[in-house]
Amino acid sequence: MKTYIFILLLVLLNFLNSCDEGFEPYTDYDEKYVMHCILRGDTNYQTLILTKSYFTNEPNPINYKIDPSVENATIRVWYGDSIRFFTQTTGTRKDSSRYGSSVIFYENNDFTPPVDKELEIQIILSNGRKLSSITYSPSKLIFNRWNSDTIIPSTDDDKITLKWTNVKNSIYVKSRFTIVYSKYENGSWQKHIKEVPQYYVEKNGIYYPKYSDPNIYGSVMQIDMETFSRAMSEISEGDPNKENYIIYSCIAEVIAYDENLSKYYSAQKNSLNNYTINLNRSNFTNINGGTGIFCSYSVGYYFIRLRHSYINSFGYIPGISDVKPK
Repeated sequence: MKTYIFILLLVLLNFLNSCDEGFEPYTDYDEKYVMHCILRGDTNYQTLILTKSYFTNEPNPINYKIDPSVENATIRVWYGDSIRFFTQTTGTRKDSSRYGSSVIFYENNDFTPPVDKELEIQIILSNGRKLSSITYSPSKLIFNRWNSDTIIPSTDDDKITLKWTNVKNSIYVKSRFTIVYSKYENGSWQKHIKEVPQYYVEKNGIYYPKYSDPNIYGSVMQIDMETFSRAMSEISEGDPNKENYIIYSCIAEVIAYDENLSKYYSAQKNSLNNYTINLNRSNFTNINGGTGIFCSYSVGYYFIRLRHSYINSFGYIPGISDVKPK
């Protein structure tokens, strides 16, 4: 036993000596570039963020105060025979404690990505290096009006249902119902939107909203009328002057993520999906010559009327013409 312990001590001593002689806390610096761009189908204003890795001798990297944003890049997006350029601009940073008050990014204020198209991006840096990527935008959302409600409450007083066809080039779909209304405040009518949760969770007499998450290959959205009515009540919660509220309509919003955005979302959730891709958290990238994400999403809107009798039951004022009950 003594001999065994002595041998272990010798091995440990040699290991410590070798670590002391060859230990090097820094490795060769390899500059890497990071690009994030999500093309939004609900606006003509698009943004892009371009940054790079950095080297610091600081023991704590948070003490590095030089903004890693990359300037003076040439950025193009192609689809079919069309081309769009992104230009460099600045904005106000929410947290200026580290890098200062201005944030550098790129923008295009006249570009809504077309549906069901191949989109290619190319970035040429001032040092000649290039980044590129390709994504395929989702197809147009088509709602199934024959199997969707057009009036609230519908003939099925228990649920509100909306259906649509599967979206090409999309894996994840996020959907929600919203209530559009106005409130009389400060001497004028102000427009507001109330998001309706998927359901409520009751705990100790308090109801907590649970909002919907993106669903894989989703093609239907459905909530209980009880949930919708609770959301309607919350619009004026604590305010006895119900006549100060005008209710217009319910708008269903469906967002279809393209395949790259779906994979990125899956990576963030650290989940396995049935399209057989296993991704570690935050490890997904589709940028050639760098890392990051280039992707898109499309949006569809579906309008549902609310019966005057239903709006009046809360003490609110109807904002659009009534619908004759069937």
